[in-house]
Amino acid sequence: MFLIRLFDSRANAVKLVLLAFSLTTLFVWSAGSAAKSTNSEALHAIKHEQIEIIVGSENQNRRAVNLLVSYPVADASEHQTYPLIVFSHGHALDNKSYQNLTDYWVARGYFVVAPLHLDSGGDLKAVSLISKKFGNDWIAASRLLDLNAVINQIDVIVESLSDFNGEVSTNKVIAAGHSYGALSSQQLAGAKLEQHGESIYPIPASLSDARVVAVVAVSPPGLMKGHISEATWQGFNMPQLVITGPNDFFPQIWPNYEDHFISYLTADKGNNYLLTLDQMDHYLGNLIGRLERDEPPQTLALKNIQEVSMSFIRHYLSQPASLRADLESTMLPEGLATISQREGVLKLEYR
Repeated sequence: MFLIRLFDSRANAVKLVLLAFSLTTLFVWSAGSAAKSTNSEALHAIKHEQIEIIVGSENQNRRAVNLLVSYPVADASEHQTYPLIVFSHGHALDNKSYQNLTDYWVARGYFVVAPLHLDSGGDLKAVSLISKKFGNDWIAASRLLDLNAVINQIDVIVESLSDFNGEVSTNKVIAAGHSYGALSSQQLAGAKLEQHGESIYPIPASLSDARVVAVVAVSPPGLMKGHISEATWQGFNMPQLVITGPNDFFPQIWPNYEDHFISYLTADKGNNYLLTLDQMDHYLGNLIGRLERDEPPQTLALKNIQEVSMSFIRHYLSQPASLRADLESTMLPEGLATISQREGVLKLEYR
């Protein structure tokens, strides 16, 4: 039993007391750990294409959405079926700044589609104006509509590609994302935001997709009064891998990296994993989200995320006998990485 303190992003003073809770640490890897390498597997060549699909019905919310499609290139004689990963970018970011992560999955036989959401682009003032025009509720909902459209229109997407030889399976879909996009991927799997009528268009009653079987959430948001609370993940039982590190914080919003734990702490126990990486910040230096940052690239953190997320994704797509066996074969060569699985009973109280 221990105490974790989390802060509301606006009041910056709300304490959450964690009672009757335990973390069962599965594995801790450190420098010199003897783990098997997965680098001997045959890798696919990768191609990226940008295409557009139409999202929405014939009424006023119909719009074109840009997609970055990343797919394996196979020999013409090798007609294969590839699993689908939908990837959601962070707020005010874009769908082209995550290839350091997503290409790792593609090279190992996965088909990744990343839509460009309404709240994209690096200009925060411009994005703020977009949010005011459409409403914050609609911005959040439109992200889910983008991701749903990708899954529903996968045949249209495949037909638009120049060099793809194969099929894409949507029976079991992985939802992944970074920051706000991590929250969007969790929403696609059943998490629910509070709504306040801030929408220019009617929002569908349900925005989740039953074809999603697991979530990879890199730096998901912490609490945000009026929008994100512990109730956001109440009853959330989708397998998820939450990823963060001690330098992953924003002083004015989420001043402690533990703030990113909230989805891990409040979702159902069991298939709920937390990966914490030593020295990791929100953008892995300059490797995801904001590639223009003048910060050293956190290549080890990226490597660890690549390896662990791949083991997690494979497990929940193919259901092998043991996730532990998958993780034991993951190569984490140096540094410190801890994977925990949530067990026990969680109770949160405001004080």
